[in-house]
Amino acid sequence: MDRLAPPLHFRNFIYRSVLHANPGDGARSCPRATPAELAALLSSDGLEPSKDKPPHFYSAQLIHYGLLVTSDIDLAKHRLRNALHRSELAVPPEIREIEDKMSAL
Repeated sequence: MDRLAPPLHFRNFIYRSVLHANPGDGARSCPRATPAELAALLSSDGLEPSKDKPPHFYSAQLIHYGLLVTSDIDLAKHRLRNALHRSELAVPPEIREIEDKMSAL
């Protein structure tokens, strides 16, 4: 019987078949959302609280995209929204390198 490999940990990242970012403080790690997914979430001004993502999701996205991390959900959304509007939401090369190295192990 094959056993699943344990997740790999490096800094704020956990690799479990895809890269997850962990914002800390006991929050759950989250995989990276695509710019299109984030645009859809952030353009919905009147999301029902049950349909919105939790604060740690937005903090994890800031980590994935190399933006200044905050646990404040409104500020995190603002930073992601600004990066989207400026067409600057991209995964930095150093995070791609971490992802590539972890996926190769």
